[in-house]
Amino acid sequence: MYIRNLIVGVENLTTLSPTVTVGEALKTIEDNGFLSLPIIDGGVFKGCISTYDIYKIYFKKTKEEQEKMFNEPVMSYAQTNMPTVTKNTVVEDASTLLRQHNLPFIPVIDENGVLNGIVTHKALFDAIDRLLGYRKGVRFTLHTPDFKGGISVLAKAIKKADGNIISLVVNDLNKMIPTKEIVVRVEADDIKKVKEFVEKEGFKVFEVIQ
Repeated sequence: MYIRNLIVGVENLTTLSPTVTVGEALKTIEDNGFLSLPIIDGGVFKGCISTYDIYKIYFKKTKEEQEKMFNEPVMSYAQTNMPTVTKNTVVEDASTLLRQHNLPFIPVIDENGVLNGIVTHKALFDAIDRLLGYRKGVRFTLHTPDFKGGISVLAKAIKKADGNIISLVVNDLNKMIPTKEIVVRVEADDIKKVKEFVEKEGFKVFEVIQ
């Protein structure tokens, strides 16, 4: 899945100009209930400013310095080295960036640095829900030794039981012992039949949630 389907377009964003002051930026952020906002100049992404960025520095200053701070350019306190992505970035790469860099959002830019939009934490969580088939079908959690062709065997067993796979995720249970956890969501008229066919192929059914 590419993030192009998860983007909040720039036309739907509140953005800041590099020329605004810290005080003006803070007012815009807080008046609209945001935590952070992107900064663009002529459409080009320049950085991001958040209430955390502002207050983290604000409370380290003297009273006199605090008063001056709100009249300084917002770019003096903005995050300007944020990693960016393009519309063709895959979801897992975007998710890794959010986690590793503790970002409020991920800027999506084109080849000229123009901001197309952003990807938020919520958009990524929603994408994961869709990938996992959340609230669809019956959720089977299976444990199995790791063997070549295992997924093919599982799929055939579910098909023989007249079931249909909605989604499937494989996770390593133990790095020392090659064991896999498979979470598969299935549509079927007879769930017991699916369970029986799957177990016949050597898969341990750990949990079934309807």
